Amino acid sequence: MENALSSNTDLQCLATKSLKDVYTLLDHMKSEDLTGMELESAHTSEKLGEYINVLSKLLRVRDVVLLVNQSYINSSATNDNYRVKPPFKRHGSYRKMNKMAEKIVPLMNDAEVKTLIIDHYK
Repeated sequence: MENALSSNTDLQCLATKSLKDVYTLLDHMKSEDLTGMELESAHTSEKLGEYINVLSKLLRVRDVVLLVNQSYINSSATNDNYRVKPPFKRHGSYRKMNKMAEKIVPLMNDAEVKTLIIDHYK
């Protein structure tokens, strides 16, 4: 997630102000309670809304990248004679995350995020 922040134009400002704010936002998003957040930097409510919107989409992308990574790791334990999935290779998952992160915008809906992910892995 940290690497992907600078790839997304909507999150660059957040990333350059304070990483602590990023972690605070992510923690509050997990609990779905955004009240009582104490941030180090000043952010408008409009910007906070954008950050949360984009971060939620990035979390979805991250989850898919992790699943793909797990599939590659599981495949690495398979004998080549029985392999049905590609062999494990260092495939730069952080680069994949960054490439998708740069395309995420606040106005995207769930279907568009899903399409972005699927298109990336084609």
